[in-house]
Amino acid sequence: MAMRTFSLVPFSLILLALACSKTEAPPEAKPEPAAEAKPGLAEPGTKAPSAEPELLLPVGPVVVQLIDAGKPPLQPVRWKLSKGSKDRVRMKSEMTLEAQVGSENSPRTETPTVQHLLSVETMEVSPDGTAQMRLEVSNVTVLEGSSAPAQMLSQLKRSVMSTKGRRGTYEISASGAVRQVKIDKSGVLPRNLQAIDNIEQLVYWTTVPVPSEPIGVGAKWKAKQVTEEGGLRIEQQASYELTKIEGSSFEVKVLVEKTAKPQTVIPPGATENESYELTGFDWKGTGQVQADFSRPVPVSSKIDAVANMNMKTPGPQGVDRELKVMMETSSLLE
Repeated sequence: MAMRTFSLVPFSLILLALACSKTEAPPEAKPEPAAEAKPGLAEPGTKAPSAEPELLLPVGPVVVQLIDAGKPPLQPVRWKLSKGSKDRVRMKSEMTLEAQVGSENSPRTETPTVQHLLSVETMEVSPDGTAQMRLEVSNVTVLEGSSAPAQMLSQLKRSVMSTKGRRGTYEISASGAVRQVKIDKSGVLPRNLQAIDNIEQLVYWTTVPVPSEPIGVGAKWKAKQVTEEGGLRIEQQASYELTKIEGSSFEVKVLVEKTAKPQTVIPPGATENESYELTGFDWKGTGQVQADFSRPVPVSSKIDAVANMNMKTPGPQGVDRELKVMMETSSLLE
């Protein structure tokens, strides 16, 4: 099983790691881990554009566009799930951060590997193929071995452990589109809401969205969607290529690209005073997914990605701090 195969390291976890590191660095170093300036991102001193909410595209469903039908024989592909079927996944996510705050750099920091074990069950299947799903976060582990500061590790563990035992529901259409994800947040402390939000966002990509047209080996298509992760409105495009199909089993190569317009971001559980101004964001990941149309989740997946982000955060004496972050992530599902 695979959960959101191309964005397994959550944006909310990035924000948490950066926030935790603030108390570990001397004031003049301005907390977070360090990264060099990246091409195409705002330079220090550049005023963050003040994007009005109506200028951002609304969050919406996945839109799939067929680019190339591939080689004959072509066949229609649809998810066919069975009531009562169950699946589990072990999901491992790793991340390395580098940051530059103003002219100050912080050491390259590796966050600990976070491992989630999730259980998924198909509760009902309607005549049109839409399946009603139930999930539970069966277990969560923060593995040892990391260069991250002690306080970052402590807060990270508290946050991700708050997801253990959480249950939720969602639905999967016959085309593989995931909708109406709802995870129980009762009793969750505000500082841990980002971790719950991450699980919800992961679920939206438990399947590979497929085109309505018949396809064969070599087929290429794109799936576009506007999502909100950690309070950040993101425009996402996943490009797929079908490399193998045998019966209901198939394999695809995937390239995922994410961008975000300048905007004010208030992460889940944060107050308005804890918001930041995003001035630049790009994310690119590549990998492979093995899946089966009879299972609600992929069999396996591995995605490696690099992201660059520029932001302004409140600093001492009311002076904003320019922050540049580079993130390298690796996600494995088995």
